[in-house]
Amino acid sequence: MSPAHHGGTSSPARRPGQGLPLATRTGLRFKHGLRLAREVSRFGAEQRLWWFVPLVTIVLLFALAVTATTSALPVAVYTLF
Repeated sequence: MSPAHHGGTSSPARRPGQGLPLATRTGLRFKHGLRLAREVSRFGAEQRLWWFVPLVTIVLLFALAVTATTSALPVAVYTLF
């Protein structure tokens, strides 16, 4: 049982990597993203899902366009939906 059940206080939940420097966290996220992209591409190649490549590319381009807050492109994408 946790200490909260016995009337004690529990410490707030910490996210993994919360105490790491920003550069380290950014590097780990980039490394994870590359690993994920490699696994997805291998899956598509093994399963002969060649239609999957353009679909993922389009979704990533839309995600990039929406998160690009310094341009008018997010507003233009927003009007599509």
